[in-house]
Amino acid sequence: MLAQKIVRKCVVVFGTAFFFCATANAQSYGSFAPSGIYASLPGQPGAPPEYLVQGLPSLAPGSATRTSVGTGVGIGVEAEPPTVVVQAPDNVVTNQEPLPEQAPPPPPPQPIVYHSPQTSLAGPPPSPYMTLETRAGVDFGVQISDYHYTEKTPGLRISGIDYGGLLGVTGVIGDHFFGTLEGRYAAGWFDYTGTGSIHDRPNQIWEARGLFGKDFIYEYFSLTPFTGIGFEHTGSDLEGNSSTGAHLYDRDSDLLYVPVGLRPHFRLDVDSRITSSFEYDIPLQTEVTSQLGGAGSGDPSVRDEERSGYGLRGEIMYETRYWSFGPFAQYWNFDTSNPSVYHSPASTCGASTCSLTLPGNHTIEAGMQLKFHFF
Repeated sequence: MLAQKIVRKCVVVFGTAFFFCATANAQSYGSFAPSGIYASLPGQPGAPPEYLVQGLPSLAPGSATRTSVGTGVGIGVEAEPPTVVVQAPDNVVTNQEPLPEQAPPPPPPQPIVYHSPQTSLAGPPPSPYMTLETRAGVDFGVQISDYHYTEKTPGLRISGIDYGGLLGVTGVIGDHFFGTLEGRYAAGWFDYTGTGSIHDRPNQIWEARGLFGKDFIYEYFSLTPFTGIGFEHTGSDLEGNSSTGAHLYDRDSDLLYVPVGLRPHFRLDVDSRITSSFEYDIPLQTEVTSQLGGAGSGDPSVRDEERSGYGLRGEIMYETRYWSFGPFAQYWNFDTSNPSVYHSPASTCGASTCSLTLPGNHTIEAGMQLKFHFF
């Protein structure tokens, strides 16, 4: 009995010692470990492991070729639930390909920055060439028009075709203010009908104006009120005898007036617009000179002043950067003048004292014009 007890104690002692020695040896060489897994690198079986895995999950793909599972030797010891700890040195090369580098995102769109001395106050950005404002520069143009002068009684009429040219200079002042100086000259060969008839008599018109105004810009159009001062001269060379033998004479008409108008502009596209003008003319002073002595009668030139009346004019132009084209019209209406008394040496009126009265009349001129813009 005593011998059996001694043998049992020796077995326990030697078993315990063997267990601790095996555990220490497995931790040093990786060939044996309780409740663990060791992995050897390819081509190096039995070498110290590069991966020490405690538990059962597999290693990364391609990182090991052989695995061995060992259980520790112990008496009355139960393995704990497996846990996984993977340790990889820095010099381990695996078969995994690196993720491709992603291209950087494109930069956000940048706003377009532009500068224009004349910009509309609302709506889409205007063209650098065609805006809704009054344009500074020089305009030169040509005109052709149909001219009609008619007196209410006794039915006198002067008509013909006018050919003319015009010139204007415009400057922009301050915030959408502008000033314009413009001139016009037209001439033609006219026909006279009344007390008989006479044909192909020269007629000429010249005009000078100074205007100023301001542009009011909206989304797709602008409105430009303006005013100023204007002077117009009309000369009709009718001296001679009519078909009935009546003595005709030259007549000159001078008119000082104030124009008051409005110019709408409508944008069509980036390179063109519609420019129109509507104007009411207020006469300040009128003077009509009838050169009665031209017939050889010795009568003086008679001046008639201070007639009431009004004028209208307008135009509609298709306008681009360099040129514009469209119709225009002008209308004058005057009342009958007061009688002008004069002395007639030849008593052409049947007495030495005569009077001249200008009947009410109106003038209509309408045609087409082509303008060119510079600067």
